[in-house]
Amino acid sequence: MIAVKKVEQQSIDEAIAALLKEVRFTPEKGKGIFIKPNVVIGTGDSSIITSVEVVESLLRYFSGYKLIIGERSAVGIDTYKALERSGYVELAHKYGVEIVDLSKVPRVNVEWERGILKLPQVLFENHYINVAKLKTHFLTTVSLCAKNQKGLLSVKDAKKFHFTGIDRAICALGKAVKPDLNIIDGIKALEGNGPTTFGRAKTMGVLIAGNDLFQVDSVACKLMGIEPGEVKHLMPQEIPGDLTDAINAFSSPFLKPSLENCLTVEHVHFHNIRNCCSGCILAIDNGINWLMSEKKELWLKLLKKLSSETYNIYLGTGNHLDMETAPANVRAFGGCSVHFARCNNLPYINGCPPSYEEVIALFELN
Repeated sequence: MIAVKKVEQQSIDEAIAALLKEVRFTPEKGKGIFIKPNVVIGTGDSSIITSVEVVESLLRYFSGYKLIIGERSAVGIDTYKALERSGYVELAHKYGVEIVDLSKVPRVNVEWERGILKLPQVLFENHYINVAKLKTHFLTTVSLCAKNQKGLLSVKDAKKFHFTGIDRAICALGKAVKPDLNIIDGIKALEGNGPTTFGRAKTMGVLIAGNDLFQVDSVACKLMGIEPGEVKHLMPQEIPGDLTDAINAFSSPFLKPSLENCLTVEHVHFHNIRNCCSGCILAIDNGINWLMSEKKELWLKLLKKLSSETYNIYLGTGNHLDMETAPANVRAFGGCSVHFARCNNLPYINGCPPSYEEVIALFELN
């Protein structure tokens, strides 16, 4: 079962109630409910993270149950601080529900096509609701329910995904871990070079829910003007014919992420992004946000530098930049790029990923 609702025509509470009725989701009495939002780096921007209001509506709807909110933020980001910044800690306190950092919970061994994964025990002791965001992703084309499950992984396993083929690994995870309910928050969405502040906010005003993760993601892709077959981590799914009218009425083409190996944001060129994970780019992104909010003097200094200088940052594994024709001021960021930097006598910052505070050294703001 799968359903799509336009939120502009009703409140979030009304839309959630209608969705859950349509998909016939009725949790067992006496069993808890684990809710997994998408928080990433932690921000109040609801085009980037799962809206707190959507999860709050679920807390109200399931008020008679034991409720747990859990997430592991992007690698290198303090999860609890990310949950605080995004409003989830305050939400949990308001409703008296448990909030957990999935990087610090007990784990159990689960078989999947590549051996054994260590997944949070809380998943298997409760009903599991996967609450994703409607957005694009520069590495995986979209970040929806299947991609949101990567936040269930330990940091060690999350890093391995990028060395073994991220799309195939996400797909295999979706086969191994099947949520009881999948919801996509598309009230505010993100297009372009998501999954964070390099993307562009887009108002959609929709909520999607369903029992099958891959089917929900396929419908979301259709609403974004993206064919599910373009997304390498999705399994082909037949979309129910009764959703045709809703898809036609609510769809709005998204600006797709760049498929080039160089991502340009303002005066910063990120080279070799097809051979890196999102950890290093998110560390830089988080660092820039940190400068904006807590280091105003350094932020103004960076703005001044970016108005007259261009930065070329090499990320990831391999040697995919011809140094004979490359710009003169290339610098490397992250442990995967160290070999390339040493071979070409380039300055580099090590770490997997480096701390967000390393943006000071990266942009020479000392």
